[in-house]
Amino acid sequence: MTTTIPDGLHGGGTLIPGSGESGGTGDKGPTGDKGPVGNKGATGDKGAVGDKGPTGDEGPDGNPGSDGTPGVVGDKGLIGDKGPDGDPGPDGDPGPDGNPGPDGDPAGRRTPRVFSTVSTTTLTPEIADYDLLTLTAQAANLTIANPATSVPTDGEMIRIRVLDNGTARTFMFGSAYVARAGIPLPTTTVISKLTEMAFEYNSATTKWNLIAFAQEV
Repeated sequence: MTTTIPDGLHGGGTLIPGSGESGGTGDKGPTGDKGPVGNKGATGDKGAVGDKGPTGDEGPDGNPGSDGTPGVVGDKGLIGDKGPDGDPGPDGDPGPDGNPGPDGDPAGRRTPRVFSTVSTTTLTPEIADYDLLTLTAQAANLTIANPATSVPTDGEMIRIRVLDNGTARTFMFGSAYVARAGIPLPTTTVISKLTEMAFEYNSATTKWNLIAFAQEV
């Protein structure tokens, strides 16, 4: 190693060092700052799929789902054939005896059953109940209606007797009443005069035939 001595200190000559021993190693300097993080390495290859593990325990039942929307009602099926009639049932017990009828006339005459009232707008003769129907002071036009409940037999007769109240009243007849023997059905009373009619039932025509008519004069 050569050392240069500045001018003014040694006349500008060169100093030749001696061969002295080397000095000891100095103390270790402080640790330097941490360098920056290096770049991330490449991703390695994907490993093989492992064996399938055992099946786990069955979980609890889930809540029931909500009801679905009801479907459309289908078309009504055809009516099947009528089945055979069943056997007739046993006869019922006989009903109680009816009330005894009135005593007959000793001479063999039949007493007419009479219905009588002052006035009505509709008169319905029922042969099962009456033979003679009388209106004593008719105060309205009169409809003589077809019998509603009676089942007459051929040749039975009904008589109708009408007296108005001083004013003429018209007659209207149901379809069961017809004129026969040239006698027309009456259409009106005569003021304060008695009107009488007799009808006979004809089972062949199911009609009540007017066979007699009389009007007071």
